[in-house]
Amino acid sequence: MNAVAAVFGAADAQAARTAVSLMLDRMPERAAGHRVVVAGDGGVIGAAGSSPAFGSKPDCALLAGDLRLDNAVDLRRALGLPADAPDPVIALEAFARWGDAFGAQLAGDFALVLLDRRERRCVAVRDPLGIRPLYYRPGTSHVRCASELRALVEPGDALDEGFLAEVLSGGIVDGEGTPYLSVRRVPAGHALIADVHGPRVARYWEPPREPMSGSLADHAERFLAAFDDAVRGRCAGHARIGVHVSGGLDSSSVLGSICAHALAEPIAGSLRFPWPEADEGEWMAAVARRWPVEPIVVWPATDPAAHDLASIAVHADIPDFPTGRPLLAPLHAALAGAGAPAVLTGFGGDQWWSGEIAHMADLVRGGHLRALRRWHGAGAAVGDAIAWSWGSFARNGLLPLVPAPARRAVRHLMPAALPAWIDPAFAARVHLRERLRRRPDTSGAPRESWRHMRWRLDSGEEAFAKEQLDRLSAISGLELRHPFYDRRLVELAFASPEEARIGETGNRAAMREAMRPRLPPEIAARVTKADPSRLFAAAARADDVRQHLAVPALAGLGWVRPAAVAALADRVLAAGDDVAGPLLWRVLGVEAWLKEMFGVTR
Repeated sequence: MNAVAAVFGAADAQAARTAVSLMLDRMPERAAGHRVVVAGDGGVIGAAGSSPAFGSKPDCALLAGDLRLDNAVDLRRALGLPADAPDPVIALEAFARWGDAFGAQLAGDFALVLLDRRERRCVAVRDPLGIRPLYYRPGTSHVRCASELRALVEPGDALDEGFLAEVLSGGIVDGEGTPYLSVRRVPAGHALIADVHGPRVARYWEPPREPMSGSLADHAERFLAAFDDAVRGRCAGHARIGVHVSGGLDSSSVLGSICAHALAEPIAGSLRFPWPEADEGEWMAAVARRWPVEPIVVWPATDPAAHDLASIAVHADIPDFPTGRPLLAPLHAALAGAGAPAVLTGFGGDQWWSGEIAHMADLVRGGHLRALRRWHGAGAAVGDAIAWSWGSFARNGLLPLVPAPARRAVRHLMPAALPAWIDPAFAARVHLRERLRRRPDTSGAPRESWRHMRWRLDSGEEAFAKEQLDRLSAISGLELRHPFYDRRLVELAFASPEEARIGETGNRAAMREAMRPRLPPEIAARVTKADPSRLFAAAARADDVRQHLAVPALAGLGWVRPAAVAALADRVLAAGDDVAGPLLWRVLGVEAWLKEMFGVTR
């Protein structure tokens, strides 16, 4: 893991160099190790960490950042580079060849800053799927950017009420927002470009629109080739590699690919729980019988469960859910202790290969009634997320076909209800309804299912979740790598017809077909998922959490209704409502953040 920081446009070069060094100092876990800080045309860039990327091409640009390439061999060939050209040299040559869109040619995880000598500007690029974080702070005459939010936050910064209202609602839409008005996120697949005209953010990568044709066997063959490449690239250079093993289809597929090709010796790690609905011990045992692995088993604390509120003072950000970083931290400590240099996960399989419920509208539009009847009859075999219900069919199969003007008229006459705990006056002041309805422009989308996948790329929730995982990597010193978020595999997902995901008998049709020889039969057929939602209540019972349940800070600001928050807490603590758990923790997270960062106590 590495840190990047830059200042562009500052009049005082020495002050800019000092600012870059200070930003790197504010990211101690990520920046531990080597450090390079260099001044160039109009700016100063720096990178630090175990293997910071740095390069210079005299007639082109200076580059610094956090970079891991998975298609370096292909790029060296395409760019005419020697076989031993390092990743920073490859990235610089790609920029020289393809300009601002060079990031679309890179497969891997990266956050890079370049000082463009040709046009006297700064270009800060985040990888297409947003695995590496990148933030920026525009000033009156200059712009700063860094790998972490805390490197850019300054005393006296104003909070962003609109973004925080989204957090409180349980659904972050804004993919660029942060809790602070003065600091913004460079979204996945975007570049920040700063020049004499000021900073602007532009998208440089778009997924393919048109679906590939072929049989289920054809789609499975394509999936297998792309997936193996994604896993192989993330194992490269390591004799041993850590891997999450939950007994689910995604993590089991990652392990199957590692073992089938002998890519590395797997160091498997698993979480176990005392609750039947959360524990996957039997599934893990099936995976261990298929491949010669003996997972390191970690039983996380559950009475009370760990939480993330203490991270606010360190990272200045909204804390993660109890089911996120606090849950995974002891597993990663165990994997690091066993000698794993990095850990491969199954995260991303749900997002790109489970199937989109919006496909209902595509089937209705095309008159595919037989396929709709099969979906209806499949029941839980397609997975809970897209299982048929008539209410879901009305929302996802019929409503998208209503002309847009008619939908807008209905929304105007019958606006959607907001969460009961959010104060109506606050919601109106920040235009919360409008914020929650915002979506990226997908006019001309070829399919409703494609449109919903495309929305996910810019989702604030997606960005938040991946940044929390990256933070876990930095703190644990153990890099998380996600094969399902490989750009090439995600492009294949967008180019695969929905029938490759929602088959005649269940979901993930092409993936199951491709991975079947590598999986135990029960895993290949599995459609259920573990439910660790009791952790939300278990963490809320911790002594240092109870002080926040009365939400004095949020109530004092007039943002929430305390009685409605109490009712929400009762749903979690007394009734065990698994839907309410994440919502309560978003409220608690903002409450604790306000107290810690702004001293709000009333």
